Parts: sequence; C-alpha cells; structure tokens
Amino acid sequence: IELIGEAWSESIYRLRIRDPSDPSRWQVPDQIIPQSSSTYSGKSTLSLVWTSSPFSFSIIRVSDGTAIFNTTALPSSQPEVNPVVFEDQYLSVSTSFVSESPILYGFGEREGPLKVRLPTNTDQGEEATGTTDITLWTADPWSDGVLPDVNLYGAQPMFLEMRESLAHGVFWASSN
Repeated sequence: IELIGEAWSESIYRLRIRDPSDPSRWQVPDQIIPQSSSTYSGKSTLSLVWTSSPFSFSIIRVSDGTAIFNTTALPSSQPEVNPVVFEDQYLSVSTSFVSESPILYGFGEREGPLKVRLPTNTDQGEEATGTTDITLWTADPWSDGVLPDVNLYGAQPMFLEMRESLAHGVFWASSN
C-alpha cells in the first residue's frame, strides 16, 4: 500500500492510504472535500512518521513530539490487534491514546452523553486487555429499546480528543 501525506495548512494534515496496483479502486473524490486553490508551502505543526514493515504510521505534533494519532504503539499484550488492515472493500485502523481514559467526542450517534465513554471488554465480563473497539456501523436498536453507548442511525467518521490544554480531531473520508 501507499501512504501519501501532505500539509493542507499549518494545522491540517491530509493522509491518503491507497493501493497503487489498483487504480480502479474507488476513492472519495477531491471535490467532496476540496483543498484550497493554492498549495500550502508554509511550515506545518504536524509531521508524518511511518514504517513499511509492519506497515504503521503516526501523526506527530512537532511542538512537543506527541503522537496525536498512532498505529505503532498498540499494547504488546495484544498480538491479535492489527494496527492497519487494508483489504478489498475494507479498511480498519487502530490507534492508541496517551491516557487510559482519553477525553473523546464523536464517532457516531448513540444514546448517552456527548463525551464518549470507552467501555472496556471487562464490561462484558471478559478478561481485561486494554483495548476497546469502536465501530462506525449504524443500527436500528429501537425495537429492543435504547441501550446506552449502542450505535444508532448516524455514523460520523470523526473524533475530537482533548489533551491538557490542546485538542486535535481526526476525520475519515473513506469509501471502505
């Protein structure tokens, strides 16, 4: 797979993951999320670090060296967690957070508070692994009654994370 990163502004970084051997694979057209007409040539507050084997990447905040999106630092106790899975018609990306209880908003429509509660697998009576799955699948749970933290009708492919006095957001424009 190919990873293409480009600064759109001082604080906006666009990352594309694609298969160069399959030019017919559908990509979200640039017209959907247009870039400004001029190419940004200034200094970005973000940088991209990646490795090809195993494929992983991080977006780093230059000012303090903090990874704000990181597919490389998944718990070593989780060998079954794949940071990036790129298949035909399927894309799965895992990230790790600095805090064990990050302050997150977004991910989709659900009943409950605006702040995302990251349930652990111990909530279902399983052994703790330190990972949480959040999917962007929509559902129609009304026939069973509304349960807290269960996906509803909308799936917004973005999240916002607050860290100390800083925040960053991630938006997925993906056809997978």
